[in-house]
Amino acid sequence: MPPIRTYSNWNSRSTKDDAQIEPYRHYYFICEGKNTEKWYFEKLIDIRKELSIHSKIDIVYLEKTEEHENLSDPMKLIKFADELKKGGTITFDVKFDKMIVVFDADKFERELINYEQVIENGLKRNILGITNPSFELFLLLHYENSVEEVIRPNEEEIIQNNWVGTGSNRKRYIESIFRIKSGMRPKKTVLLVN
Repeated sequence: MPPIRTYSNWNSRSTKDDAQIEPYRHYYFICEGKNTEKWYFEKLIDIRKELSIHSKIDIVYLEKTEEHENLSDPMKLIKFADELKKGGTITFDVKFDKMIVVFDADKFERELINYEQVIENGLKRNILGITNPSFELFLLLHYENSVEEVIRPNEEEIIQNNWVGTGSNRKRYIESIFRIKSGMRPKKTVLLVN
């Protein structure tokens, strides 16, 4: 089985006096993307205690490496997740643990992939997370007052999400307003949303 990097912090304690608790269930996330999703799930793991995620639940981000680093085809990603559960690379208890396979809905717009077949196959042994092609809209929601200040005033343009700009500056509308709000390129920059 190829190497895969795991990111988790269930065993980090706020003080040395806290009791060490073995997790009851592991939720493993493996994602099509390798930038935004990586940041998002690692940040979720880092702030899990602030979010009051129970200490007996372990959230683990599985980072694809080597020949699987650019794996993005949903069917292949589901197959890879199933192999990881059986291959001994991770400790996966089929009675308790859950594998969440995350991929972009826009894969179905760009490529001839049978959406229903992918969903049916993926849900047999996994939980599927299908991201909005406008992930930047989700990221905007992390900013205070963004609904009133950014989203509602641009609602029609966001829904249409047409291409704006030319040449190498061409991007979807939602990405352009996210860049204006955040000062970041969502697919390239490490996000530090407050």
